[in-house]
Amino acid sequence: TGSQSYWFKASLLFDFCADCAGLAELPLTCAAIARIVVKSDFTLHSCVPLLSERCPGRRLIQDFSSWLSATANIETTEINDRSLCQHEQVVLKALDWQVDYPCVEQWCYIYFARIGMLAGFRTSEQLQKMQVRVFISARAILMSRPATKELSHGDVALSLFVLSFVDAGYLPLLKLKPKHLEEDDWATLYAESQLGGGELPQCHVSEAIASQILEMLCLTVQEDAEELCNKAYQAVQEMIQAFRWIQSYQSESCRGV
Repeated sequence: TGSQSYWFKASLLFDFCADCAGLAELPLTCAAIARIVVKSDFTLHSCVPLLSERCPGRRLIQDFSSWLSATANIETTEINDRSLCQHEQVVLKALDWQVDYPCVEQWCYIYFARIGMLAGFRTSEQLQKMQVRVFISARAILMSRPATKELSHGDVALSLFVLSFVDAGYLPLLKLKPKHLEEDDWATLYAESQLGGGELPQCHVSEAIASQILEMLCLTVQEDAEELCNKAYQAVQEMIQAFRWIQSYQSESCRGV
């Protein structure tokens, strides 16, 4: 339910409070976080509390609980209105009652809005397509590893935002080559970060315009060109690790069937 920000907010809060309960309480923790995220959206008015005994979506968390019980061979905590309300308190205390942290979607909104004004994109549709691709990549990364101080939601958003201009053909890949890599190595690494190891994207603008876009990106995120190259490298590395994790997970799932 809700916008992309619901998923990213829930993911961020989960990473912050994952240690507040054991594996048996994992479905209950996820349900409590989902309720907290929805409650923090003051634009949403609902008569039925999320995942309560009267909520149609309750079956999803029950299915997750049944799956976890079967695969981990543990008895998960019963999920009812009373246990949900009590566990919300546990989660909120683990979060120190702070639930309004900026997530990937919010960072991306800022970055794409800024570059849209600076670069004067003719239509917002161009940027929206790039933003959707960033969200897909960000979800892959954040499913494969938790957000940390070393790789926050802001870091994920910034690195993928920069790289999206290569993917969309507004920057040649070499414009974002890190200093410590040779051209061929950088191209190989980028290809590895793409599903199926696809062809390298072609830049559709002139060298002069590409240089201007790079300058505007620096202004947008308040970093120099060298740091943008480092961020692009970070995005590529994280995407490679995410795809490896996804492939490993799929292989394990197939063996378990």
